[in-house]
Amino acid sequence: MKTTVEIPDELFRRAKALAALRGQSMKQFITQSLTASLSSPPLRARGRDDGADGEASAAAVAEAFAEAFSAELSSLAARIS
Repeated sequence: MKTTVEIPDELFRRAKALAALRGQSMKQFITQSLTASLSSPPLRARGRDDGADGEASAAAVAEAFAEAFSAELSSLAARIS
């Protein structure tokens, strides 16, 4: 599936650099990072705008994803340094 995601420039640069160091395309790197993040226990949007059915809002999910992705990048960077 193709999609467009806006992420901070610095996060993109770090992701691209780590992907290159691992010999991966950005598609492979992002897929692997998302898979690792989603296989962890689910993140609740801590005190953020939950909908009436208790589900986190799209903004809260996007923020949680960005936090998890950034944490994964930091973890990978520490392992290759």
